[in-house]
Amino acid sequence: MFVGAKLINSQDKHVVLLVADHYETMDVLEQTFARAGFRVFGASNLEQAVSAIEFQVPDIVVCDTAIKDFSRESLQENMPEDLDLEAIPFVFLCSTGPAHEPGRYLDLNQYFNKPFDPIALATLAERTLAYRQSLVESAQADAPLSVIARKVLRKDVLRELHRVQRYGGHTSLCIFDILEQQTGKSFQAQPVEPIVLDRIADFLPGMIRTVDLLARLTRRRFLWIMPGTDGHGSHLAVQRLMSSFTEIPIIEARTPLVMHAGLATAPDDGLSYEELLELAQQELTQRPIEAAQSTAR
Repeated sequence: MFVGAKLINSQDKHVVLLVADHYETMDVLEQTFARAGFRVFGASNLEQAVSAIEFQVPDIVVCDTAIKDFSRESLQENMPEDLDLEAIPFVFLCSTGPAHEPGRYLDLNQYFNKPFDPIALATLAERTLAYRQSLVESAQADAPLSVIARKVLRKDVLRELHRVQRYGGHTSLCIFDILEQQTGKSFQAQPVEPIVLDRIADFLPGMIRTVDLLARLTRRRFLWIMPGTDGHGSHLAVQRLMSSFTEIPIIEARTPLVMHAGLATAPDDGLSYEELLELAQQELTQRPIEAAQSTAR
């Protein structure tokens, strides 16, 4: 689901990876984040953390700095090449160093003193995730997403591609544009009024499954990820979306609007995010699936 340029994880709970080699510390962390509504994964060393991330890419990592040689950099060095951790927030539990007021100096690297207040730690994690989300929202709506937003989006797509690679099944990726229709079935890349695109964006989440991921790449271009959907199923899903699109009451539209889309499916068309994105863009340009509104509303 999406709202405007906001990217939202389709899962109900945030996923936290806890890294600690002390039993009591891990026990407190697990209870803290479980009570705060997180889905919890645990690891006691670098090797276990790598395995946990390959199984389930977390939304945030909370780690004890007492673990030898563990850092964001050492973790990244042991990750597969297509798994970038740069957009994932980390909270480091430190025995020494200046105290940090939760939520005041937000960044994707946070430092929290031990011994820690469990409620304050959970609050810091939630505010850090909210900060990451705000970076996505702050991207200009009429321009490509910011670098950090693209990294967040890429991480969520890679999570699905790793699932396909490890457990089988399919995931489909659709890129679609909203344009003004000029004559008949032809269209040109004329700018649609922002208020019209925003109105369409308000309708789109109700037209897709709750497990899907939808993001706005530019003012008029959208990316739709369909987990567990093969090529045939994704074509049917796009046709259903387009059928609903033609019925959206857009009073402000000056001319009929047209939606055109391009599709790619993993693993049939590849397992690389960049490869699938490029193929979907080629389909969008060369062989688009189209649907047009019959009249301006």
